Amino acid sequence: MKRRPNLPSSRDLVAMAADAELVVMENVGHGSVLQRPDLATAIFTDFVAPNT
Repeated sequence: MKRRPNLPSSRDLVAMAADAELVVMENVGHGSVLQRPDLATAIFTDFVAPNT
């Protein structure tokens, strides 16, 4: 099992925030924008313009 120390607390925060969504990027670390720019861009674009 992968170690994800921040995932439980992230889920708690999402549960407390109205209309919040948690997106988990698989197989990336702190450099997610550099490691998976395609995925990071898609997630960011969906966040700022969800209906386009």
